[in-house]
Amino acid sequence: MTDFNKLTPEPSIEIFSGFGNAVSVYEDFIAVGIPFSDSLGRGVGLVKLYQLVNNQWINIATLNPKVVYECMRFGTTLHLSNNYLLISSQHNKGIVHLFI
Repeated sequence: MTDFNKLTPEPSIEIFSGFGNAVSVYEDFIAVGIPFSDSLGRGVGLVKLYQLVNNQWINIATLNPKVVYECMRFGTTLHLSNNYLLISSQHNKGIVHLFI
């Protein structure tokens, strides 16, 4: 590897969103956890999915849980493969969300 692109969060009023707290890469895709994001509620979190296009990371999706709980920390850990994305949250005893 001799070259890389820096992936940074979009400008936000959130002081600490945890952008990049968890990262998973598969081929030309990268999932980035933002578990402390307050955009869906206090500490709910979210995950951004990017694709490398013409040597630039393009945000192609913002993923969030179907059911939202305060301080659930969605995006704490991630696993991306060719067919699915697993996203964990810390609500209660923990939850794993499957995106296909």
